[in-house]
Amino acid sequence: MIEMTARDEATAKKEAQERSRINGKKYVTVFNCFGLFMADHDRLHTCATSDSVFDWYAFNGKIKQFTESQVISDQNATPALS
Repeated sequence: MIEMTARDEATAKKEAQERSRINGKKYVTVFNCFGLFMADHDRLHTCATSDSVFDWYAFNGKIKQFTESQVISDQNATPALS
């Protein structure tokens, strides 16, 4: 994980987009752990939608929204605590 200098979503988008442009073929998602961090992945994990702070990820220098099917897959993969 790489700590980000961004403190808002717009700046985080720019940083993630630049990181994904430099590291082509890597998915970049943003996490929150006492500040914003980004991580590079070879592929998106099923739980990426709920792990990410925002509803988007960066790939090949472009920002992409998580699709509804990705969100549903995440919800189905997460066990219910009942």
